[in-house]
Amino acid sequence: MKPSAFRYERPASLDALFDLLSGPGDKAVLAGGQSLIPAMNFRMARPALVVDLAGIPELREIVREDGAIRIGATVTHAQLEDGAAPGPVQSFLRRVAGGIAFRAIRNRGTIGGSLAHADPAADWLTALSCMQAEVEIANKSGRRRVAMEAFVLGPMTTALGDGEIITAVVLPDPGETAFGWHKAVRKSGEFAEALAAVRLAPDGAECWVGAIESPVRLPGRYDPAALAGDSRLGGRPEFEAVRQGVREMAPDADDYAVQLAAVAVCRAIAEAGAGEGAA
Repeated sequence: MKPSAFRYERPASLDALFDLLSGPGDKAVLAGGQSLIPAMNFRMARPALVVDLAGIPELREIVREDGAIRIGATVTHAQLEDGAAPGPVQSFLRRVAGGIAFRAIRNRGTIGGSLAHADPAADWLTALSCMQAEVEIANKSGRRRVAMEAFVLGPMTTALGDGEIITAVVLPDPGETAFGWHKAVRKSGEFAEALAAVRLAPDGAECWVGAIESPVRLPGRYDPAALAGDSRLGGRPEFEAVRQGVREMAPDADDYAVQLAAVAVCRAIAEAGAGEGAA
């Protein structure tokens, strides 16, 4: 199928963008187009105006800002996979970005577009929640920042209001923090069946789970040493504690989804504990 007729604009500045978004009619913002274009082709989305962000230089920048890393909304997954983000966050971002779909998709898909779409199985939602990122949002009147855990309100639902766009993702300096990441998929390139992101704190591993529903933080902290060594997890008290935490935070998930998520969390904890996923 092909999309219904629409007008296309490619503004060169945020001011020009917001002028377009403040006009009448149904509008759609185009970042990488990996979700919007298929929806338009199937006529699930029928905007009268498509506004392309690709012409705005500010949204393509990656800069250091007061000790943090500010990643523009139209930075692609491929750029992050290739190490475009500087500093201690680089290796973890490369790990996450490199597992998203296929290289052709990563060449076009953007970090801001993924967050705005807010698919529960999208890698960045879980990974950036774990990294304690903030989402920078702007409209004609100004800018604001929202913590990741407050930005995602539910599946395909975010804190973006009318006339607002994501302009950047801001990552605090993690210092010497070690991270872990595990993505459970049946085959490479697919959306995840379970996602787990872990950051090591002095008193144990803090864990986020995705793909079951919107990313959730598990209530406990877990000991990496209790999950090291033999890959078998069944019967280990720490694994049972993780599984109970997943069940508590995702009460509507079936037993298979809970088991898969618990295994993903334990694999990510073990990776972080071994220093393999260090930022």
